[in-house]
Amino acid sequence: VHSFPESAALRAWLPLEALETLAGLADVRAIRRAAEPMHRKLTTSQGDVAHRANLARSTLGIDGSGVKVGVASDSVDFLSTVQATGDVGPVTVLPGLSGVNTCPPTGTAPCAGEGTALLEIVSDLAPGASLFFATANGGDAAMAASIQALRAAGCDIIFDDTGYFDEPVFQDGVIAQAVNAVTADGAVYVSAAGN
Repeated sequence: VHSFPESAALRAWLPLEALETLAGLADVRAIRRAAEPMHRKLTTSQGDVAHRANLARSTLGIDGSGVKVGVASDSVDFLSTVQATGDVGPVTVLPGLSGVNTCPPTGTAPCAGEGTALLEIVSDLAPGASLFFATANGGDAAMAASIQALRAAGCDIIFDDTGYFDEPVFQDGVIAQAVNAVTADGAVYVSAAGN
């Protein structure tokens, strides 16, 4: 499904009987069940007033112009719907990273569209910002690659609402390493701690 040489990780569909053979390969360090993302769902945005972004825009004239904001979440399912209503303007969805129709369990059903919801929030708070999106679905290494891709696309601020239960606690895993790399490169990174 995915290959991430920089993280020494693969994500693949295999029949159960193939696992013994795979485990016997010299290059294989570990095999585990695919980690699925848990998204910190946001359903309504009251942040514009709560964070006083509305006042910053009206009194300081700050609206996010010149800033590139990247979102790493489940998908941009429903993006065209909110763009048609004018709630979200143009979004640069990184190639192959829309996350559309990649949600479990079937991999074909629409996702919750939390990425679309996050883009709506950013659009409310900073209507002048340029918006970018890359899915955080597909495992730890996939999310790490998306974080790096958003920074490579020039995003000044990157945020997510996603976590994986298998992220290490006492050392930095590939996601934390990606966050460290983009912040060392000058980006601001924010992760939702929950609703």
